[in-house]
Amino acid sequence: MLTPARLRGSPFFYPIGNTPAISLLSHQPPDREDAKLLLLGCGDVRNVLYTIYCNHNGIAQWKKK
Repeated sequence: MLTPARLRGSPFFYPIGNTPAISLLSHQPPDREDAKLLLLGCGDVRNVLYTIYCNHNGIAQWKKK
């Protein structure tokens, strides 16, 4: 006997992604002043905030200039 298929009522929802944040500048040489990055995906804001958190001393020194 055929019965109607039931769809899952609550699919997975990850508003800020489901992977850990990474530092976007971790693979850049330390003596490089500028970096160009192309960010694609839902976790980009989280990665930018984590990069700023990891490099907070560098940001403070940059603002003093």
